[in-house]
Amino acid sequence: MGFVFFRDPRKFKLDMQRFLKRLHRNKKYHPGLKELKFYPKPALVRLGCTPNDIQTLWMPHFEYVRKKAITLILRHADGVYAGILDKRLVRTNDWTPEFIGNYVFHLTLFKDILLFTGQSFVPEVIYDRGKLGPKNTDAFNKILNNTYTDYEYLGQRLSPDDMVCFRDEDSKKDSGLWGADLVAGSFRHLHVYNDPTYTDLLQPKFLETGSRIFFGR
Repeated sequence: MGFVFFRDPRKFKLDMQRFLKRLHRNKKYHPGLKELKFYPKPALVRLGCTPNDIQTLWMPHFEYVRKKAITLILRHADGVYAGILDKRLVRTNDWTPEFIGNYVFHLTLFKDILLFTGQSFVPEVIYDRGKLGPKNTDAFNKILNNTYTDYEYLGQRLSPDDMVCFRDEDSKKDSGLWGADLVAGSFRHLHVYNDPTYTDLLQPKFLETGSRIFFGR
């Protein structure tokens, strides 16, 4: 689960949109893809691309797209962080995948990112509503309200409404969310393929150690 921290994301969003248009123009990214993704292969399948088309037309450009997009993160972001779930370490069968995802999101945000950034203003947290259906969105809101009603932030006891302004967005319309996908993909690539290529590039923008593994010791 990737997080990107910006004091002002406007230039980043604009540069990402321009980069996507340039990729389309140069035929390095499928014209049907309206957002930048670290792993665009599932979206290409949904667009009707054959395995051969993906292999020959689009996969040769994946590394270039990732690295170039990461340079835009490095140029504009004030920090990156990832919450990593190792499913082998989950010690209970009572939690649904949705609950675990919500738990990881909120604990990473409140225990790590807000404390590392140390902001004196109420930050706005934007997440992709396309990843959550109505039922899971309700669960997302409930775990926030039930878990962090008495949390200390910058020396004050605050409720979640005082701490964070949440805004759900469609990632196709908010290019700032593309950065979070790239951060998440970079860390997944590290842990699944034992390949630090992309996390090494992101390292100058790490907040603290750059990530937390759930539920490691």
